[in-house]
Amino acid sequence: ESNNIADFESSIVGEPGELNGTFFIAILSEHKAFFLTDRFGSVPVFFYCSDDHELILSTGYQCLLNLLSSKEAGGIVETAVYEFIYMRRLFGTKSYHENVRCLPAGTATTYQKEEGSPIVNEYWSPRLVSLGPASELPELLAKGLRGAANLYMPSDRGQYGLMLSGGLDSRILLALGKDRYKTFTTARTQNNENDVAMRLSNLYGAEHHFLRRDPEYMAKNFNEAILASNAMTVFYECQFVGFAKRLA
Repeated sequence: ESNNIADFESSIVGEPGELNGTFFIAILSEHKAFFLTDRFGSVPVFFYCSDDHELILSTGYQCLLNLLSSKEAGGIVETAVYEFIYMRRLFGTKSYHENVRCLPAGTATTYQKEEGSPIVNEYWSPRLVSLGPASELPELLAKGLRGAANLYMPSDRGQYGLMLSGGLDSRILLALGKDRYKTFTTARTQNNENDVAMRLSNLYGAEHHFLRRDPEYMAKNFNEAILASNAMTVFYECQFVGFAKRLA
């Protein structure tokens, strides 16, 4: 099994240009493990290494803390708390506890139990490139957006959901996916944002749904939103978490 992990690691790290999309890959054997994160760390994975070289991972920060004593987790990282208050999120691989970290984005990580610490190899990082004349930038942006849409919506047979606010970002996604989407807007009342979203959906032939939030919606779903965001982004960004069962 260890040989298979080594072969896979070698093939992956040797072809960095082929790695794209949203994923987290873990390959485990008794004494060795290999982890692969996507370019932007879309799936957060938290880990802890014990003094006995035991490795514990979880995509849920609270789930990992539940497995650790307060001594194992380590003290509170005050700079991380200040960073969250000021920036409304955490950056990099830090967490709120000294001994818990997040696997870096765009990396292939190998962990061998006898060594006791992860070996991290970066296969991709953002780089500054020349984009050419300003007159060519709109088409370059459009090409990139179409490529991303084809990556995540590879065929006309699928049905996709879009959280449509009526703003620029979600409008672009609607223009790319058109009637392949079912669109959803949430608010306390059917306000102007919902009206704009509904008109845009009708324009592209997409089926639109309004999800009404009661006045206590955010308070009722506060704990679930904290867990979903790992307490590392502001909880109210999880606006649809209370509708998960309805949307499933």
